Amino acid sequence: MELFFGSLFAVLTTALVGAMIVFIVLAARNRERIEKWGRLIALFVVLGTVVSAFSATRDRFGFEGALFSMQGTPALVFSVIGGAIYVAAFVSVFFKNQNYKRRCFYMMAGLFLANVVAVETCRIALV
Repeated sequence: MELFFGSLFAVLTTALVGAMIVFIVLAARNRERIEKWGRLIALFVVLGTVVSAFSATRDRFGFEGALFSMQGTPALVFSVIGGAIYVAAFVSVFFKNQNYKRRCFYMMAGLFLANVVAVETCRIALV
């Protein structure tokens, strides 16, 4: 429990990750009523970037005593997944068809969830 609620940044990061998961679930449930997937993609990128910043701060990434080394395999995996999310968002700008944008959103959501699972699994394993 200390990992998720041991400090202010841990609590905020846990809450933000939970909010992102709720956001993904609500988007999936209301997919028939959503007309502009581009707006959800933009909101997803902004919120995901905030979650990433809080997570990096929580784990002291890039600083002495960091949970993950910047040169380590976990950091590379997290960065590649994050980069893929940005690429999917960028590519979705060029799609006019909302079905393609919806698929980009789902791909981004899947990548985000995979990244959360990877980060939290590594955190649990390292502590």
